[in-house]
This record gives sequence, C-alpha cells and structure tokens, in this order.
Amino acid sequence: MSDLMVPPLQALLWAENEKAAATIRSILPPNQWQVTHCSEPHEFLDYIGETIWPFVILLRTAEAADIVPLLEALKDKLHDEKTIALVLAEPASSDEAIRCTVLGAADYLAWPALPSRILTVAKRAIPSANDETAITPTKPLPFVSTLHHGEKPLIGSSEAILDLAKQLAKVAPAIHLPVFLNGETGTGKEVVAHQIHQLSQRPGAFRAINCAAMVETLLESELFGHERGAFTGATQSKRGLWEEANTGTIFLDEITESSPTFQAKLLRVLQEGTIRRVGATNEIQVTARIIAASNRNLAEAVKTGHFREDLYYRLGMPLRIPPLRERVEDIPILTAFFSQRLDKPLAFDEEAMRALCSYAWPGNVRELEGIISKLATFVGQQIRLDDVLAYLPIARERLGHHLCLPLLSYLNATMAGELMSYQALKQRYVIEAFLYYRRESRVARLMKMDYRTVINILQSEEAQAIFRSLGVEYQGLAESPEATDLSDPP
Repeated sequence: MSDLMVPPLQALLWAENEKAAATIRSILPPNQWQVTHCSEPHEFLDYIGETIWPFVILLRTAEAADIVPLLEALKDKLHDEKTIALVLAEPASSDEAIRCTVLGAADYLAWPALPSRILTVAKRAIPSANDETAITPTKPLPFVSTLHHGEKPLIGSSEAILDLAKQLAKVAPAIHLPVFLNGETGTGKEVVAHQIHQLSQRPGAFRAINCAAMVETLLESELFGHERGAFTGATQSKRGLWEEANTGTIFLDEITESSPTFQAKLLRVLQEGTIRRVGATNEIQVTARIIAASNRNLAEAVKTGHFREDLYYRLGMPLRIPPLRERVEDIPILTAFFSQRLDKPLAFDEEAMRALCSYAWPGNVRELEGIISKLATFVGQQIRLDDVLAYLPIARERLGHHLCLPLLSYLNATMAGELMSYQALKQRYVIEAFLYYRRESRVARLMKMDYRTVINILQSEEAQAIFRSLGVEYQGLAESPEATDLSDPP
C-alpha cells in the first residue's frame, strides 16, 4: 500500500491566535496530518480526554498565557500512549523550556519557527502512531521552579540558550551522572550548575569551589577536609566541601587549572566513590554529584597535558555554555533583568541598545552585569549612546549596523571560513519557504526569483534529501506554470 493511501494521522493543535494556527496547518502535509484546532484551555482538556493524539502542538503567542498546565494535563498520555508534544512559544523563555522538557515535551521552540524544525518533530510522531512496539520515554522528574527568590536564574530566549535549557532538563534526572560544563569566563557556568542541582532534586546542599584560586594543599583541605594536626594550624578536624555536599552537588570550577596530582586524586574519587581527609587513614563514602567546569578548549587541554585524558572521559561529554556574543538577542532581556534586580529600572534608547548588542563582550554575562551596575550608579535611568560608549570600547564602524539580532548571533558563532555559501543559503531559504507555502509560484513571487529556478532547486538531489529526512513528498510540480496563481494564499 502506498503512503498516499494511508489515512491522515490525527494532530491536536492548541493556539489562541487564528493566524498562527493557520500557519501550522499549512506546514503539516494534509496527506499525513488531519489537524484539529482549539483555542480555549477547556476545549483542549476535553479533546485530550476523548482521543489518543499521536501529535499535539501547543502554540502560545501571548506572554500572559501559561502553557505549562496544559502540558501537565497531557503528561500521562505523553508516556502511556506514545503521544509526541511540541511546544511553540512567543516570547520563548529558558525557564519555560526547562519546565516543558521536564514534563515530557519532545521539543520547545521559539515562535515563529522554521517549518523544517516543526516537521522534524512531526516525523517522530509518525512511527509512534503506527508502531505498537515503540519505546515509552522515561518518566520525567516533577518540576522544581528555577526562579526562587534570591537565586540566579538562567535568563534568555535565544535558540542557543533554549537548546542549553533543554539539555539541562534531560541531564538533570541522571542524578549520579557527572557533568562537564565548558564555556568562556563569565558565561554563567555556576548558574548552569545550580540549575542542574535544582532540577535533579537531590536533597543535599550545593557547594562550589574554584580550583584555580587555591594552591594544591589548600584545595585538598577545602575539598576533602582535614584531621587535627594534619598540618601547622590544623587545631581541629574539619569537614570538607565534599562531605558538606553529601547527597547534594559539588561544583568544581576551572578544573583544568588544577595540578596533575590533584586530578589523579579526583579520578580516584570518581572511580571509588570515597574521599580521604588530609592526614587521615580511613575512607569516607560520598554521594555528591560532581559538576566540573572549564573555560579552556578541552581537546587542546588534553593534548597539551593540562588535563588528564582519563578524567576527561570520566566526566562525560561537555555541555557548551554559549558566550554572550552568540546570543545577542538575549542582551535586552538580560539588561532588563539586571536593572530590575538593582531596583533601578533603566530605559535604553535605540542607539544605546544597538551599541550593547554590537559589542563583543569578552567578559560575557558577568561583564554585562557590571556595565549595567555602573550605568545605574553613575548615569541614572535614561541611558543614551554616549553613556554606553563611556564604559565600552565599541568601534564606531559597528554602530551603524542594523542586522537582526539572531543573524548577528549566527555570524558571531560561525568561525571564519565556515559560513554557509550564498548558493547553499539560497537553496535552503527556497526549501523552507516551500515547506511554508507549498506553492512554487508563491515562493518565486516573494523571493523575486525565476519560477523555473525555484523548481530546479526543489528538484535537486540536496533538496530531495532534505524532503526525505522530513517525511515530505515532492515528486514534481505542485502546480503547472500555465496555471500559476500569484495571488496571496488565504
């Protein structure tokens, strides 16, 4: 039986915005999906109580709306009935991304989203709808809010920070798995470590130590503790941070700066699960989860001998913390957060904010926080371009740029020589536009391209490979050139 003879699968869409709902319906192929749309929470709850839905989409376009209760109502079906859920949010937030991932959402994307990202998730729902042997996902942990008063939350809505938030939600439940964080100075590695500790729900304390700030003997004493008389001045026994973090989390910052001897001892702790106080002969069982961090290039640190290769593998695959220049669209959000925390809300004019987004931020989020503190202290509430330039060495030629922030983040994140070629970029743009409109003539009109050029791109081997990966059929023209309708679709 051909795929065209298979009846469409059922997809449930909750979206308050009718235009956004129409966009989703146009992206999902009608021969694969029959989309039922509801716009009220009570409608959604009624629908999920009646039917098993292979694919559920929750699309929030109002900042005041709370999508988490709808996902909570769906969570049993996510795991017991093999439902795939996609959350789309405008505006998106890292906190909401963590909550939705923990509750079992297959993905969380900022809206508007590329059609290929939506179709990738939809394809995951197709085998789960037809395969009774599909693996049931692991039951997630209950969510613990990451925004308790006085704590440092993970702030941002860029794609880079949302991807990181989803990784944290997945790694946190593996409560005995060591985690390695890799990021430049000031990117917020301790904030990320604390997020993992909160989400893991380990009952013990969170303790942190900077391995680069202490000599080896002091580092061992602080971390492992010491016995009375172990060294001059040790007048009494003392528990180390590792013991204090028992059943909790120990965060070892800048681990690559520690000595080879200390790294060897740390490897033994990871292997045996025990520590020995300085000057002691007995072993102490420890259960703290280890999160290590470094601002070095880890492969280079292993190659040059700054970091033991066996310890590197023992700590697992690193989670990369993106630098601020790779998520400049988060700068306005971070600026508002830091100024509100100072209880001095600042108002940046357009040129001043553009200057902040144009700066390279070698000190990352920590540097931004320091600048906001200085502006709040010495300038006042209204911040203009000259106020920013007084504190940041921004090249004048960068100030006139009007690139959209996500594009600027992409350019900052792409190393020289690794930019996508113009031809490849144009090809992918045409493919994404076709997935959105499903009409070659509409794509040609909007992109001001020759109609045949659009068709040739869509029929190329590269485009066909992308279509196959997304489960989309394109076997020829969706319309004839003679019958081309260049009017806007309804």
